[in-house]
Amino acid sequence: MPVSLLTLPPCLILTAFQLRVLKHHSIFLSTFEDPARDPTVVQKVSVADEKDDNLFPSRLPPPSGVQYSLPGLDSSEQKRYGYPICWSQKNYEWYPYLPAVVDFRYPIFRGMSRVPNIVHGKTGYRLNDEQMALWQNVEFVMLTVSKAIGSGQLVSLDHREPEPPSSYGYTLGHARPEFAKKCAIKSLNAFQRLLGYCAYSLAGAISLAPLGPHARFFSDTWVSDLYKKLDTTEPNVHILTKLLLSTLWKMRSSGNHTGVVVAYEDDYDYLAVKHMVQSNVPVYVAWPGPNVNPYTKFHQHHHLSDFLPKPEDFEALERIPTPQPAIIPTLPTIRYGIPSTSKDERTYDHPMDYIKQRLQQIPGQFERSTHKQVMLDRLASARRAVNLGGAKLFRFDSVTVVDQQTGQNKECWTRTLLSEHDAREWLEDSDRENLWYVSFVFSPLSLP
Repeated sequence: MPVSLLTLPPCLILTAFQLRVLKHHSIFLSTFEDPARDPTVVQKVSVADEKDDNLFPSRLPPPSGVQYSLPGLDSSEQKRYGYPICWSQKNYEWYPYLPAVVDFRYPIFRGMSRVPNIVHGKTGYRLNDEQMALWQNVEFVMLTVSKAIGSGQLVSLDHREPEPPSSYGYTLGHARPEFAKKCAIKSLNAFQRLLGYCAYSLAGAISLAPLGPHARFFSDTWVSDLYKKLDTTEPNVHILTKLLLSTLWKMRSSGNHTGVVVAYEDDYDYLAVKHMVQSNVPVYVAWPGPNVNPYTKFHQHHHLSDFLPKPEDFEALERIPTPQPAIIPTLPTIRYGIPSTSKDERTYDHPMDYIKQRLQQIPGQFERSTHKQVMLDRLASARRAVNLGGAKLFRFDSVTVVDQQTGQNKECWTRTLLSEHDAREWLEDSDRENLWYVSFVFSPLSLP
C-alpha cells in the first residue's frame, strides 16, 4: 500500500513575526513568537537525581472566556494538562520539546487507554495482556527511533535522558490495585516525556535541515535509512514507526511544544536553540538591558544573533508606563503596628486563580511527600470540620496595575496571610457581605 509523505511548508519561523521585545518582571525578552504565546510565568527545570523530576504535567488554566467555577465542577475541556515553559537548563535541551498540552490522541498512542484495565493474575495486579503488549511495543519503537535519528548528534557527557516508561513499573505485578494504577499513571506521563525527547532527537537530525520551500519533511531516502537503523524485520515496528513520525509532524506543525526562555547567567547549547526555532518550538531570549550582550562569553553565541534587539526596541518598550500598583484595600495592609505576614507578593486576575493553582500542585506534593498519611489525615479532619483551629486565613486585596502591553489600568488581587491577631480584628471589623468563604473545596486527593 503506497504511503503518502507529508511535505514541509516554507520555513517562516523568522519571517512570520518581526523581532519584538517584551518585559518579564525586570528582564527583557526578545522573540519572534505570536504575542498570544507569551509566557506569564517561567519556571525552572528540576535537576535533582530523582527519576520523577519533570515527570508530572501541570493542570492548565481554563481556555479564555470560560467563567470561574468551583474546582471539581470543571467541564471536560477545562481538564487539560501540559508542561510549563522553563528557563534554559544545560543538559536538559530536550525539555522545551515536551508537549505544551498533553494529548493522547496522537497516532502513536492509538489504542492506549488513559484509564487502563487492571487485572489480577499470578504476579499480582497489572495491566491486561493486550494493553501491556501494546505499551511495550510503543515504548520499544520510541526508544529505538529516538536513538536512531539522534545517533549523529553531539551532546555533552552530562546529557540527561528521560527515564523510559517501563522503569515506572507498568510491566510488573503489584500487591494492591492502587499500586498498579499509580504505576500506570506515572508510565503514561513518561510516554509523554519520551515523546518530547523523540521530537528533540528529530530536530537535531542533519538530514532535516531546510532545503527550500518545497523540501519534504520525510524524504524517501531518509525514511529508508531510518528503517535500516531499526535493525528488525517485524512489520509492526515499521507501522508504529510511521505512526510516531506522523505524531512528531503533528506536534511540529501545530507548535505543541513547551518552549524555552534562554537565560544569560549560564552557558547553554545555542545550536540546539537554533534547531528549536526551525522546529516551531517557542523561543524567548533574555537580556539585562540595551547595549549589553552577555552571551558573548559563551561558545557558539552567534546562533543567537537573530535575537539581538536594537536599542530602539528597548526605547519603544520603555515608553510604555511601568506598572505601579495602586493598592486600594478596604482596610490598611498594616494594622495595629503589626506588619503583614504574607510572603506571596504576586498578583492574580481573580482569587480563584490561586485556589486552582494550589489544587494543581497538591497531587505532585502528595506524590513526592514522605508523610503521605499525615496529609490524608489532615484532609479527613478538614472534611469532618471537627478541628479547624489551625486553619489559616488569607485576605485578597484589590489592586490596580498598569498592563505592560496595553498601558491600560487593570484590576488584580494580592494575597495576604494574616496573623491570628490580625485575623480576629479584621473579621470583627469587616462587613459580612465583603467576606468570601468557601466552605468546601473538592480535593484532588481521594480518600478510601
